[in-house]
Amino acid sequence: MAQSIIRMKTRIVYLLFALLGGISLMAQQAEGKPQRTPQQIAERQTERLQRDVNLTEQQRDTVYAIHLKYAERRRENEDRSHVMIRMDSLREDLKGVLTDEQFKLLQQKRRETGPQRQATVRMVQQEAVTDTVKSE
Repeated sequence: MAQSIIRMKTRIVYLLFALLGGISLMAQQAEGKPQRTPQQIAERQTERLQRDVNLTEQQRDTVYAIHLKYAERRRENEDRSHVMIRMDSLREDLKGVLTDEQFKLLQQKRRETGPQRQATVRMVQQEAVTDTVKSE
């Protein structure tokens, strides 16, 4: 009887160490991941759009300003409903800057990469859920 109590206490201690180690590892990973600034995000998005639809210099400057505005808003609120509204507004703003041909090309590229991006997002979300369950 006494041995079973000792084994149970030992298991609890091991479990606590594992849990604390997992929490510590997650905190280190979050700290180690550099957060991009709104300017970096806007620059990266503008470069991708430049590559996809061949912007003029004037369009590039305007598109950068639009991306910067939305990157700053992104920091304010990450709620899913706000994200969808923000994406719709971004699309409308870009539509006002791009030619009809460029906008159609952009829509086509987004349709092509959409399933790949969705699969990647799902995979990351599943990994996060799995890691959360393991740490509990």
